[in-house]
Amino acid sequence: IKPYIKKCSNIIILQGDYIKKCSNIIILQGEKDEIVESKNAYLIYKEAKEPKKFVLFKTDHSFSDDKERMKAIQEIIKWIKRYLP
Repeated sequence: IKPYIKKCSNIIILQGDYIKKCSNIIILQGEKDEIVESKNAYLIYKEAKEPKKFVLFKTDHSFSDDKERMKAIQEIIKWIKRYLP
């Protein structure tokens, strides 16, 4: 998993068109994110291949809200169980 995530992260940063080749992506976005705007995170989601999921939380970039962080962790666990058995 680690090399795949690293590869897709580099591709997104270096050449955005290549996000279309990435799949198995879950994007967890904070509504109050002070670094990445929600609309930009959603654009990445739209370009990626299935399976993919976009989840918006009521928190900042660091997920400093404890309740929202726990919700995000639960989403990640569900995603891993479903797509990375």
